[in-house]
Amino acid sequence: MEKQSIYAPKIITGINVIDEAWGGLYRGGSYLLYGQAWTGRSLMNLQFAFTGVKQKERCLYIFPERPRDLIIQAASINFDLRGAVEDGLVKLMRIPPSFKPNELTDEELHKAITDLVQVVAQENPDRLIIDNFSRFAQFKSFAAFQDAFIDMLERIELVDTTLLFALGEPANDNARNVIEFIARQVTGCIHVALDQEEPTSSRRLLTIIPNIGHLEGPVADYWDLAETVSENERYLLEQSALQQSFEEPEPEVPQPAAVEEPVSAPEPEVIAPVIPAEPEPPAPEPALGQPFILPTMQTPRRLSELPRRFGSSARMPAYVPTNHAITPPPVPAQKPESILASPPPPTISHTPVIPTLLGSSLPSFENLSSLRQEEEAAVEEVLQNEVRDYTDRAAFQQVLEHQFRLRDQNGHSFLLIAMRMDRGEGKKVRPFDFEFILDLVTDALRNTDSMLVNHDRERLVMLRTNIGAEESQSFFTELMGQLRKEAPQQAEHLLRSVSAIVVPDGKPFKTAEEFLAYAMDRP
Repeated sequence: MEKQSIYAPKIITGINVIDEAWGGLYRGGSYLLYGQAWTGRSLMNLQFAFTGVKQKERCLYIFPERPRDLIIQAASINFDLRGAVEDGLVKLMRIPPSFKPNELTDEELHKAITDLVQVVAQENPDRLIIDNFSRFAQFKSFAAFQDAFIDMLERIELVDTTLLFALGEPANDNARNVIEFIARQVTGCIHVALDQEEPTSSRRLLTIIPNIGHLEGPVADYWDLAETVSENERYLLEQSALQQSFEEPEPEVPQPAAVEEPVSAPEPEVIAPVIPAEPEPPAPEPALGQPFILPTMQTPRRLSELPRRFGSSARMPAYVPTNHAITPPPVPAQKPESILASPPPPTISHTPVIPTLLGSSLPSFENLSSLRQEEEAAVEEVLQNEVRDYTDRAAFQQVLEHQFRLRDQNGHSFLLIAMRMDRGEGKKVRPFDFEFILDLVTDALRNTDSMLVNHDRERLVMLRTNIGAEESQSFFTELMGQLRKEAPQQAEHLLRSVSAIVVPDGKPFKTAEEFLAYAMDRP
């Protein structure tokens, strides 16, 4: 069924400030969500997706984090994201860590955005969320960014999906120029900030600014995360009660205990099941100075309900015509930030780039790297993981061959642990199970460890040097304990879904190539 209509209906967001003031967002519209780190931008995105799931709408969620972290974050608002993925209502697309925008030319970055939109067109979602759009804004020329952004919007408009994308609080004039340019192109903007009177509370100050439509005008009001969580919980209880009212109880039939058949090595080896666990929470993102809200051209109709909430560091945002002088609020002088690598857009099929060349009235500048400042802590983790390419089999084999040579020369000790998803008869592997396992093992890697990953076949091999077989048990015990602590509901399923073999000193394999053929290639 086509989604085209002769008028522009609205969809609810699940965020009361927007739904009560505007009646929701226009279907097919594009909306910018921006604000400082740790103000709840990602939770707003997840609530927008959850509301779509409640309406049986399909959502495409593009994000830079690890899937496990996103699923846990969704659980904090009572959103079963994994279940929504399994039901086909949400499709997750991770921006791969190997994507380094600062290493691309403007033409290559424009092409990456075009490829991303092509995937959006293939999925044809009702709701499209880009959790951190700054990954796609690292152009060296502002004019090139303008062309690419307008080209992206025009292509997405053909899909008739409602787009919500997030950016951090701008930290300098260049970043503010980006926000102001985007604000003139999109349907509306949403600014989120901490409650200035109670910054540790669950309340957030939302300022919503229309650009196209939304005759209600700009509005400022509070959104309470705690109330949203409670509403989601009530919804889940109602759905559970409704489902039980239509289900007749079935007699319980005792089921025989499942018998695990772990993968065995060529000779008797230490065999252990594998389980994923949750990583430590990411380090807090650095503060970026005063909030920046676009200057207003009119008085908001509900601003009187918030006496003196804005103070000197934030003003009511609104669309500003290009011929109107813009006077941004004062921002403390900051030292120039070094360019940081940022996480990636997905690598997809290639189609010719057809940019819409438009004149630019705004000055060009060297780069837009300031948009990444709010991600500094998260980027450090990405950079650490990017030091080694875990998919480079040739490089891993070379390291492993050196270990085999040392073993044969002087009895050098090392440990190989191979893991894979068990898709045997009667086994069920769910989406993102392998990513959970991979994240756990990655967190457990030491600086001296190496790893090889095959995402397509859902297999990995970890090499640990200067340790013996006795260390494997503590490794698995730590993984199991962490998993049961952080994700108790998924622990038993994952334990049954993964098989592992432990190969001390690479024996009985004679060469690295022989071992890799067994661990990575054997059916």
